Amino acid sequence: MATSKATLSKNSKIIIDTKAPKTVAVSFDSATKKMSRATGSWITDGIKVGDTLFTTDASNPGPLTVSAVVALDVTFAEAVVTVASANKTITAFTKVSEVVKIDTPEQQTGDIDVTNLESTAKEYKNSLPDGGTIAGEGNFVPDDIGQQLLMQLRGESEPRAMKIIVPPDADSSGYMWGFDGLVKSAKNDIAVDSKVNFQFSIRVSGAVTETVLAPTG
Repeated sequence: MATSKATLSKNSKIIIDTKAPKTVAVSFDSATKKMSRATGSWITDGIKVGDTLFTTDASNPGPLTVSAVVALDVTFAEAVVTVASANKTITAFTKVSEVVKIDTPEQQTGDIDVTNLESTAKEYKNSLPDGGTIAGEGNFVPDDIGQQLLMQLRGESEPRAMKIIVPPDADSSGYMWGFDGLVKSAKNDIAVDSKVNFQFSIRVSGAVTETVLAPTG
């Protein structure tokens, strides 16, 4: 009997761009799963455990989850490929913790009526795709930086880069949706004899990218 290769939702996450991309000379070491620099400090740059990093290195583009960080070294949960030191642009995203349910962009198109006097029936073309509104909910964690960030972004007029990631494992591929989003709402739901919920909605702005993430095995 064949083994299922279905992608599971375990460890899926939504992440938000929180820091300006930074270009720095870095190297990667496969034996230690580290990205290293000779000068400056990852800590001063605001990189922290739990962040997800993307790089312009072709062999190590990300997503890479930070499992440990000191001034000159970042250790990842995922494997990396050894690469000699060179200038790379690093972009850091912050995870929204304890999300239990989230939609993905719907990529729906509308109808453009192009019927004319020579038509024998109604004729249509697709309009530009609309990513729609993403709804999510989770367990309220007051000191979680990601949840605090969603609350803060309700007042911003410019969209932020965001990604929803279903990570791969040894046997099955993962998937990633990338988009710019405007936080439309973020609130709590409190009821008797129940956990405090955290609910949010995000309006997708512009195009959505979709990427298959290769199995890790």
